[in-house]
Amino acid sequence: STLTIGCDAKDATPAGAEEQEIGLQVEGLNYSGVPIGVFYVNDQWAGNVGTFAGGHSVATSIGLPRVWHTGLKVTVKWRNDLLYAKDPKGLYTTVVDVPQYSGFPGGSFWVAFLPNDQIKVFASQYGPGHPKFPDPELINPRQYCLIRPACRDQFYPGERVPEAWETLPIALQ
Repeated sequence: STLTIGCDAKDATPAGAEEQEIGLQVEGLNYSGVPIGVFYVNDQWAGNVGTFAGGHSVATSIGLPRVWHTGLKVTVKWRNDLLYAKDPKGLYTTVVDVPQYSGFPGGSFWVAFLPNDQIKVFASQYGPGHPKFPDPELINPRQYCLIRPACRDQFYPGERVPEAWETLPIALQ
C-alpha cells in the first residue's frame, strides 16, 4: 500500500512516472505561405511562426510517452493571419497522429504547418533537412521556398536558388 500524507492519493505521482515520459521542446515550421499568429499543442501555448520560417523560438515543452504506441495523438490549435482577419479570437483545431519514434532521450516536437491547413507532427532529435529527420521532404522552410520558383518569386523575389548541397543537410537558421 502507498502512504500519502498531505494530499489526495489521486494527486500523487506514480513512482517512476517521470521515467515513462520524454520532454520535448515544441518547434513550429511554417510551409503554408500564411503567417501563423499563435499555436498550441495539447493546450500549451507554443508561440507563432512567420511565413516560411521556423524553429528555435521555443515557447513550451510537452511530454510524450518514452515508448511510442499505436494511436498516440496530439491536439493542435492555431490561428493564421487569414483566420484572424475573419475572427480575431478564432482557432483552427485538429487532432494529429504522432508518427512512430524510438530510442532518443529528448529533442524537439516539430509542428509543420503545410498548405491548405494541413498539419504534420514529428518527435525527433533531428531537425528538418537532417538525413535522419522523419520526413525527407521537409527541409528548412526558407530553403523549401527558395527551391520552388513560384514560392521564391512571391516571398523572396530576386534571391538566388540554393545549390543542392546547401539544402541537405541544413540546420534551421
